[in-house]
Amino acid sequence: MGLFSILSGCLLSCSKEDTLKPYAILSVRVDDIEIFFEFTDATWDTTSHTLSIQANSYYNEVFRLTITNITGTITLSPPSISQIYFEGLDFVPHIVIAGELRITNVSYPEINEAFSVSMEDNFNGVDVKQISGGFTLHN
Repeated sequence: MGLFSILSGCLLSCSKEDTLKPYAILSVRVDDIEIFFEFTDATWDTTSHTLSIQANSYYNEVFRLTITNITGTITLSPPSISQIYFEGLDFVPHIVIAGELRITNVSYPEINEAFSVSMEDNFNGVDVKQISGGFTLHN
């Protein structure tokens, strides 16, 4: 009976917010190719207002996103290569030449973002690719 009281007391005092696990949903398309990621590490630090995503795919594609000073919805047009980066498919960009990155929702514990940018590389000759997608991060 004592164990039942302890368990029921814990279950009644715990809220859904206390037990919700962090997760991220990431969608990335390069030109018309959808990239499937094997590993995604995403954090949103509400104290420093910093969002960070690092994702690696089955075929060694890399996606990185880092945005600081997020205090509300914002649009970065165009964002810098240090804010959004994709490498893979024989493409190693050195600059974002056009596009935008939009934080569309900032309400703890969730943040949403959409992006569509053109990146240029000179790895094997000059190449430009359209990188688009979005994510939801739930802390």
